[in-house]
Amino acid sequence: MSDISVENLERTVNDLTESPDYLVSHLPLVAQVFQETGTLLEKDAATSLEQVTRLAHMLAGTLVSETVRSDLGENDIIQHVTRLIKLSSDEQTTFRVQALRVLGNACIDYDDNRKRVLESGAVQLIIPYLQSQNSELTKVACGFCLNSSMDYEPIQKEISENKGVHWIAGLLRPSRMENGEEMMVTIAAKALDNLVGEESGRKAFPLTCVPHLLEMVKYEWKIDRFENLELLESLVDTLLQLIAEDEPVQNTVLDSDEFSVLLEFMEKAELEDTEDEDDVKQFEQIQTSLSKIIVCATFSDSKLKELYANKELLSRFLSWSTSESEILAQCGIYVLGNLARTDEHCIDLVQTHHFEKTLLTAFEMSDKAIFRYAVLGSLKHLCMPKENKAIIGQANAIPIVAPVLESTNDMLKRNQFIAIGIIKLLCANNEYNNAIKVISGPLTENKEEDDTTPLDLVLACLERFDDPAAKSEATRILTNLVKAVWFHQDTEASSIYRQKLLNHSIIQAISEMTRTTKFPILKNDGIVALTLIFADSQSETGKQMLPEALSIITGEPPKLGLPEQEPGTEQQETPETRTFLEVLVELISQDGKMPTEIRCNGCVLIEKLASAAHIGKLGKKQKN
Repeated sequence: MSDISVENLERTVNDLTESPDYLVSHLPLVAQVFQETGTLLEKDAATSLEQVTRLAHMLAGTLVSETVRSDLGENDIIQHVTRLIKLSSDEQTTFRVQALRVLGNACIDYDDNRKRVLESGAVQLIIPYLQSQNSELTKVACGFCLNSSMDYEPIQKEISENKGVHWIAGLLRPSRMENGEEMMVTIAAKALDNLVGEESGRKAFPLTCVPHLLEMVKYEWKIDRFENLELLESLVDTLLQLIAEDEPVQNTVLDSDEFSVLLEFMEKAELEDTEDEDDVKQFEQIQTSLSKIIVCATFSDSKLKELYANKELLSRFLSWSTSESEILAQCGIYVLGNLARTDEHCIDLVQTHHFEKTLLTAFEMSDKAIFRYAVLGSLKHLCMPKENKAIIGQANAIPIVAPVLESTNDMLKRNQFIAIGIIKLLCANNEYNNAIKVISGPLTENKEEDDTTPLDLVLACLERFDDPAAKSEATRILTNLVKAVWFHQDTEASSIYRQKLLNHSIIQAISEMTRTTKFPILKNDGIVALTLIFADSQSETGKQMLPEALSIITGEPPKLGLPEQEPGTEQQETPETRTFLEVLVELISQDGKMPTEIRCNGCVLIEKLASAAHIGKLGKKQKN
C-alpha cells in the first residue's frame, strides 16, 4: 500500500483474509493495515472500522499457535491494535470485541506479549468494558483479563489497582445466569480465581460481593444441578483464597444466610447419574475446597464465642466428626479444633461431649496421614487445659498416639511433631499417671514380645531428629517427666521411675537443650528439671545414679562439625561450643540477659551440682 485510502485498505484486507495461512505469512502487512487505519481514524473520526474488524476476527483465530503469537508481538501489532481501541467510539463495539480477542489470545501462555500489552496501556483502556451494557464486549473483556493476567503478576496488579477485580466480582450473579450469560459468568469466575491468587487481588475484592459468591454456589447446586462444574470450581476456589486469612471475609460468610447452604451442600450434595471419572474427581475437589472454606470461616476470633454458643451448630459439627464420610468427619474435626481455642471450650468438649474419645477412635480407624493430622491437631488443643489432662490420659491417648513416633513414620514430620506436643502437654503440670504411661506403659500396637514404651520412642526420635524445634519439644517431654516423677517421689514406685529417668540419654538431652537454646523458657525448663534431679543426691537412688549424671553435666560438649554453607547464603548462627557450666555461669552473672527468676534458678542448680559433687567425693572416700 503506497497511499492511505479506504479503498486500498479494503483491497489489502480482502487479500489478507483469503485464508488464515496467507494472513499469518504476511504479519508485517497486517501491522501496516492496523497502523494506517489508525492514521485515517485520527484524521476522520467517522472512518469505518469494518475492514480491520474482519481482519482482527481472522487474526484472533490464528493465535492458537505460539509461533504466530511470537511473530505478532514482534511486528508491533499489539501497539497498533491498542491505538485503534483508544481511537474507536462506543458505537464501534463490534471492532472492540474482535480487537480484545486479538489482545487476549496474543497473551495465551506468552509473557513477552503480556509485557507488550501492559506497556501499550491496553489494560486501563479495557477495564471499563467490564461494565459495558453489551454482554459480548463484557465477555471478551473478561477473557482478556483472564488470558493477560494468568500467572503474570504485573497485569494482575494493574487490573486490581484499576477496579478490575471490583467490576468482575459484580458480574457473578444468578440473574446473569438466568439471562443466558453463563459463558460470560464462567469466564469472569475463572479470571477472578486467578486474580485473587495475588494479595493485590484479594485486597481489591469488595466485601459486599462475598454473599454473591455464596449465592452462585447455591445456584449451581440447586438450580443448575451441577451442569457447569468448571464454574462451580472457580467460584469455590475464589472464595477459599479470599477467606483463608481474612477475618472480615470469614465473618461475612458466617453472617450470610447462605452459610447454612454450605453445610447442607457438604451433607447432601451429590452428582446424579454420572460415570465420567473426570467429573467425579472435579466434584470431589469442589467438596474438599468447600470443607476448607467452612473450616476457615471458623478461624474468626471475633465469632468464636458466638459459634460455640450455637448449640445446634455445635451438635451438627459433633455429628460430622463421627460420620462415615471421611471428608465430612475431617471437616467436623477441624472445625471443632478451631472452636477449641479457649480453655472453657476445651473443657466442655472433653467433660460434656467426650470429644477426646471421638478423636482417638477416629485416629485408630484411619491410617491416612492427612486425616490423622486433623485428629492430632484437635486433640492437642484439648490437652492444653489442666482439667483435661488426666481425662485424656485415661482415654489411652498416650499409647494410641505414641506409635506415630516410630521411624517408619519419619516422612510424616508434621504428625510426629504434633504427637510430641500432645505427649508433652499430657505430662505437664506434674501429671504423674500420664508420666508413668510414658515411662513404662505399653503401646497399643505392641506385639506380645515387644516391650517398647512411649519413652523409648521419644528417645529414639531425639537420636534421629535434626530439626532444633522438634528436638526441643521432645526434650520438654523429658523435663515434664522429671518434674512429675520427682514431685511424687514419696511413693515407692517413684523410685523405680526415677532410676529409669536417670539414664545417660535423658540427662544428655536435657543438659544439651539447656546449654544450646537461645530461648529463656527452654533454658529455665531444663534448669528446673536438672535441679530436681541433683537435689536428690541424699537418697540411695541419687547416690547410685548421680555420679554418672554429674559427669555428663561437667564434661565437654559434644563435638559437632560446622555445617557446610554454600556461597551467597545467609550466615548461619554459630553453634554453642562452651561447656554446660560455662553457659550456666554466664547465665547467672549480673551481665547476663536472662530474667531474674531464671538467674535465681540457675544459682540453685549450681548449688545442687556442688552438693552432689561433694557427696560424690565423700562416697568415694568411704569406699576407699
